[in-house]
Amino acid sequence: MIISNNKKFNLKANIQHCVISLIMAWCCVCFVQTIVTSKQVDNPIGSLLSVSYSLNTLVFIGIVFIVAASFLALLIVTNSKIMEAALVFITTFPYAVVCAAFQKEIIFCLFLVIFMLYELSYVFRCIMEAQKNIGRYFNKKLAMIVIIILAIAFVLFTGGFTVYRYLTYSVPNFDGGLFSQMFYYMKNHFTMETTCERDMLVSHMKIHTSPVYWLLLPFYLLYPGTAILQVLQAIVIALGVIPLVLIGKNHHMKPIQLTLLSAVYFFYPVMSAGCSYDIHENMFLPVAILCLILAFEKDSLWGIIISTVFVLSIKEDAAVYAAFVALYMIFAKKMYKKGTIVLMVSVVYFFGAVYYINHFGMGTSSDRFNNVIASSDGNVLGIIKTVLVNPAYVFGQMFCEKKLQYFITVMAPLLFIPIWPGKWQKVILLGPLFLFNLMPDYEYFSNIGFQYTFGSATLLLYSAFITIEDINKSPKTKLLAMMVMSSVLFFMSTMWGKLYYMRTYNKEYNQVTYQKMDEALALIPDDASVTASTFLCAKLSSRDVLHEIYYTNKIDEYIALDLRGAPRDYDVNDYLNNEAFETIYYDEVCIAVFRRKN
Repeated sequence: MIISNNKKFNLKANIQHCVISLIMAWCCVCFVQTIVTSKQVDNPIGSLLSVSYSLNTLVFIGIVFIVAASFLALLIVTNSKIMEAALVFITTFPYAVVCAAFQKEIIFCLFLVIFMLYELSYVFRCIMEAQKNIGRYFNKKLAMIVIIILAIAFVLFTGGFTVYRYLTYSVPNFDGGLFSQMFYYMKNHFTMETTCERDMLVSHMKIHTSPVYWLLLPFYLLYPGTAILQVLQAIVIALGVIPLVLIGKNHHMKPIQLTLLSAVYFFYPVMSAGCSYDIHENMFLPVAILCLILAFEKDSLWGIIISTVFVLSIKEDAAVYAAFVALYMIFAKKMYKKGTIVLMVSVVYFFGAVYYINHFGMGTSSDRFNNVIASSDGNVLGIIKTVLVNPAYVFGQMFCEKKLQYFITVMAPLLFIPIWPGKWQKVILLGPLFLFNLMPDYEYFSNIGFQYTFGSATLLLYSAFITIEDINKSPKTKLLAMMVMSSVLFFMSTMWGKLYYMRTYNKEYNQVTYQKMDEALALIPDDASVTASTFLCAKLSSRDVLHEIYYTNKIDEYIALDLRGAPRDYDVNDYLNNEAFETIYYDEVCIAVFRRKN
């Protein structure tokens, strides 16, 4: 009877090994074939053309069975659950990553995440059955090394693709060009003025209260130019991992858990995608908000003061994030005194900054909230009235079909953990997401490719963290590993395409174009005033007077026109056939530079 049971057990185990080996072999062969066919087909995942370039069906099946037999033999010989777990992961996950990178569809990526969750659950079950504690191999030193490597990789990728945006003349005046000129003014005139932001010489402080930019000036002085600003943005965001790790240590997380938490931060697609339209003051939000949270958790008075000032110096609406953090600390951590003071300071500062911009500056951009502000209440307070009087309308604006993909993109990498059932106080941390990203109908607010999600995403990450902490007997390592897996897949789906800028720059015929554009712009004196099309502004930003042609009626000394692609909102013939202008450089498919005759 015992022998019979053992035979049944072995038979069952061998059948399981066979099925697992076939799945692993299938994914492994498909992965290789996808890489190979990608040289003939741009998207081998989303096109049937890839089937035409694939191996003969019988040959494909034969290779799968040969590979499966090899895996099966290895599993039977070793009889190791750890070996089985490792093979399952390294054969299926790379294929899922490649699929996400090529397909670039959010719903498809969500399906991949669900599939891989089952895979990871099986992997962890194998590890538990083997009674192995993989965390014991991760000491503090190794964890620190991995985190540093992840940070460097993040800066190289994010800083890299944004620098290539600049090199390929893909950085528009808003926001790369205008901030580049602002730093030129900070360096040469010690002011935050620009001429290409509002078509006049005006300080950026009259548009957004952002003195935090002065922190970057020393680095700009060492290497002036737009490129260094792109790299600095990636570095500033990467610095957010420092307070995040310290928060984890404050909760007694193990080294492997800190490593996984850091990986979630770096692969969370919002952090890199938000840099896609170049430098912006919102880049300081992740590190500043996490510093404020850390200071509250440590109950450090000076830490809270410094961190609050740091957050408020970013932008007038950054005070809203500080206010929501303070509210959470009041209700969740019972930090009534310190939380109330930060809340009051944040509210007073916000309304004070808005008053200053509206009465002494260029006015706030409250029109972006027009869908939730009644015509008779044309100010920020109108939002509060709408929420109170017609909450159903507000919910209808937030939870609609066009914002579903955005909601999935910011939540799925975190496995939707921020909205898992738990303590009611964590709902407070969702406030900025609802207020800034889901409520308004300004399309860029609900697009991770812009900088408007940095702050709310940071609070979502913290919400996921505390939810995992609050679950009794929580398998922290398992949940964090699953979050890393999901973040990696969504990162590949949303960010891998950014390598387009590198590929574009390195193409030989594009190099000729960029060389011509560089030569043309070099003919413009540094002290000359220039009116330029948007993608030329960043390259021309190191000067006192620069205007973007779309937003100005001024006629400067020089006119620089980007002639790549169509349609354009200007006609080069208006200058070629105009006796008032002298042609300095002209290439009909590239660039034109004209000088105004006196």
